Amino acid sequence: MKFDKPISKKQWMRLFALSDQVKRLSPWEWMDENHIFGIKDDLAEELGFVSVMGSEGMHHAVTIYKGWGDLERFRLMQDVDESVIPEFIFETSQLMLSFEDRDQLSASDYACIKNLGLSYRGRHAWPRFQAFRPGFFPWKLVNSWEADHMITCLEQSIGVFMRAEDTPELVRPRPDDSMFVRVHQGDASTGEWQDAYFDTPTPERMLTYFEVEKGRLEAIVAMPLSDRCVEIDYFISKSPIGGRAKRPKCAYVLLITDANTGQVMGSTMLNSSEGLEGVLGQIPGAALDVFEEAGAVPYAMRVSRPVLTQILAPLEQRLGVDVDLTPDLPMTTVVRASLEQYLIDKKPSGQALL
Repeated sequence: MKFDKPISKKQWMRLFALSDQVKRLSPWEWMDENHIFGIKDDLAEELGFVSVMGSEGMHHAVTIYKGWGDLERFRLMQDVDESVIPEFIFETSQLMLSFEDRDQLSASDYACIKNLGLSYRGRHAWPRFQAFRPGFFPWKLVNSWEADHMITCLEQSIGVFMRAEDTPELVRPRPDDSMFVRVHQGDASTGEWQDAYFDTPTPERMLTYFEVEKGRLEAIVAMPLSDRCVEIDYFISKSPIGGRAKRPKCAYVLLITDANTGQVMGSTMLNSSEGLEGVLGQIPGAALDVFEEAGAVPYAMRVSRPVLTQILAPLEQRLGVDVDLTPDLPMTTVVRASLEQYLIDKKPSGQALL
């Protein structure tokens, strides 16, 4: 199985040769991340969708999203508030070729380049290959299948990039919402690549906000209102779960802080096994745990993410408290910095931090 086989030197050399071609072409000069096309090869059960980043000169990359679901998640990122974008990125399956500065490479990235006898110089010049899996931090490519799939996608993408420079409508969004796709027909060794247009399926809703258990909520309603206002936020810890040799898992933290004193009322690790939707769905119940422990309900909750106003709406309506959207959470900012440092200091040496 190619899922078990390590990446060969031949595959790595081909990947870097293709990255050199992409860099020379610089397709971000005439394409942006919304100019998307698909690739259907014999290796993957689902289509890969290619997007180019860097049209604004910030981050040059070619990303391959896995299937219609992850393409829709990428598109949803264009519409949601910016505060949830980091979480969406970590919950979207993708392979990425990016061009980084030397100091942005990991030790394994740099070692791979040197072991192949390759060398790069300058800013945004060093190729980096990464795989994103839901619930994990970005990591290196690890198996032969990922390498072969990325090689195929990059080979086909280079041809599309060149065609799109002269025929930009090839990859622009179409009125009927169909998608240009390169499709491999026939035997893996003797077949040929053809152009096709695929209809875009109706997207599934990416986020479903969970209702709070009615009996539990009724019990909290009987508690008195306090004169306390709290700040509520969640974040991905910079201290991932996992050792140096394993793909680092994301750790989501819910933080509830007294808005006046900075006292931490609750700090909870959220289970990320069901992805971002599952993480967000735990927040109302976790907040009720904190209020129950305190013996009173705060008169107001302040949040800086619009998505939290939706998640906490059942508490606002039933408990009669205000959920206020504010651009800053000053106490949370201070406490979060201290908590992050504590988690970093606490992590055993030998476990990697990003």
